[in-house]
Amino acid sequence: GVVRLYKWERLQPPREEVAPDLDTERGMMSMIKGRTNAGHLGQSLSMFSNEDGGGIWIGEPMSEQENGRIYRWSFDQDMECIKNNQVLLARFGSQIGPLGTDAVCITSQRYGQNARYSGAVTLLQKKKK
Repeated sequence: GVVRLYKWERLQPPREEVAPDLDTERGMMSMIKGRTNAGHLGQSLSMFSNEDGGGIWIGEPMSEQENGRIYRWSFDQDMECIKNNQVLLARFGSQIGPLGTDAVCITSQRYGQNARYSGAVTLLQKKKK
């Protein structure tokens, strides 16, 4: 998968154009590509804002042999990768949701290698300064 970040103002065509030419590079600020074939990068997304600006959480739940991982992409900083290091969790990053301004909720579709109907929830909170 690929996740592209666009600047909305630059993406808009001029008003006089009847049939705008859809160019995927027009207005694009940045792009990341998945690291695993069929990793499903971008299956889950969640925006965040903080004192440093803002960014986006991006899930790639099928990567690492379905262990999954997520990325924290701050728009003006390097991207941070958080891998699933729990043996029992599978498809980490299936869903991502904000919990206020300093925490995020990440789901795993499976809890256990052969579990079909159970999942898990992981909460990450920003460290206090």
